[in-house]
Amino acid sequence: MKINALHLKHFRNIEEVWIEFCEGLNWLSGPNAAGKTNLLEALFYFVRASSFRTRHLNELILTSKEYASLEIFFTKCAVEQSLKLIIRPEDKTLFHNQTSYKTALELLGILQGVLIKLDDINLISGPPQLRRSFIDLQLVQSSPLYVHHLLRFQRALKHRNFCLKTKQLGPLDSFESEMVRSSNFLWEARRALMERLQPLVQENYGRLSGEELFEIRYDAYRGNYQELLTKNRSHEIRLGYTKEGPHRDEMLFFIEGKPAKGFASEGQKRTAMMALKLAEWQSLHEIVGEKPLCAIDEWHSNLDKSHKRKLWDALEGLGQVFITTHEVEPHQVSHQIQGGLAISLNTKWHQDEEGL
Repeated sequence: MKINALHLKHFRNIEEVWIEFCEGLNWLSGPNAAGKTNLLEALFYFVRASSFRTRHLNELILTSKEYASLEIFFTKCAVEQSLKLIIRPEDKTLFHNQTSYKTALELLGILQGVLIKLDDINLISGPPQLRRSFIDLQLVQSSPLYVHHLLRFQRALKHRNFCLKTKQLGPLDSFESEMVRSSNFLWEARRALMERLQPLVQENYGRLSGEELFEIRYDAYRGNYQELLTKNRSHEIRLGYTKEGPHRDEMLFFIEGKPAKGFASEGQKRTAMMALKLAEWQSLHEIVGEKPLCAIDEWHSNLDKSHKRKLWDALEGLGQVFITTHEVEPHQVSHQIQGGLAISLNTKWHQDEEGL
């Protein structure tokens, strides 16, 4: 998989830009507010079917403009393709190879990619919702059926919660039946993912940190979900919401047998996050058979020098990699765009001291 070119118009602070990328390492260098992260946001909109920075469409549109246009040209399975997204304050229009799609959700599964950003350390120490989102994002990139069951469960859960809150109990059986069918699929897919990730995470953590043991555990309900919903119904009517199910699952991390959330240092947590993200890339590669995209936002802010070198070694061979930075002078700058943002396209990995 390779992104050949990106064309943006009226996106964020970018009036218009056309960038061609190489197969290997692509540096995006410039001062703060130059637009480095904006480029990653545009690229990964096509991976995630949404922005990783905002839910508000108007924030993606250049001030005083009526729309923003994002277009990428890519090669997948030796076939050249294109995706175009036109964003207006009230809606989005999507085209895949000139075919119009109704919703951005239809982007899911076309491209795969892993994005590493500063706040990803919250995967280790933040709330469970972040870890569930990490699991879901990986699975929706590789399984259209997972997207179907996830959306169906979320819709049925929303309706069940409304019935519980308003004491309109007539439709509960119908919504619970939908939740049970989809929850079984979600749990099976998530457990299979955890089994696939565990050896990859352990290997990556060992390479990045040394000999410390890093373990992930999946904490989810095991049993007859319909019986649980029926058992909890009277209590949940008083609460007004559904207490248990896939929406309450948790992924737990342990370093040397101790919970990473409470006992790990900041350096250990960041290393664990990097190991998890690399495992995500490896897992997607195994499933789809193509090398997913990889991107790191603010390279020099993630790890100390020793860990940067180890991560650098781990990145080699991942395929197409995008890295934003404001400290490194990129090699072979291909062109300059507004705000001091420089694009450097490198087909070789540089191991010199300055590049780390």
